[in-house]
Amino acid sequence: MDASQALRIGTEVRNARKSKGWTNAQLAEAAGVAPNTVSAIENGKTVRAGNLRAVLDALEIEPTTAGASYADDIELVRDMVGQWLLNVPEGAERKEACNALVRFVLSQNNRA
Repeated sequence: MDASQALRIGTEVRNARKSKGWTNAQLAEAAGVAPNTVSAIENGKTVRAGNLRAVLDALEIEPTTAGASYADDIELVRDMVGQWLLNVPEGAERKEACNALVRFVLSQNNRA
């Protein structure tokens, strides 16, 4: 996401938050993110895709309306998979989860 797009999304988030009558803290709580994340978004700063998506969801803003791109979706999926893998216990269970994910991705590539 480029700087102008981030500023536009930040403005849209601020306007939507204010139209709901929410403070930054209330939006942060609704989205499950830190209040400084909301401030960063509203000020056009780059945040993790998952955090941006959570804020947009809390405000009921469609990511495509906010200017999110295919690349943003890829980053979101990468973040989600990374968080999921970190929550899988280390050792054989995590290794098997990684192997299953690799097999799935390879099977989807063969279908394309």
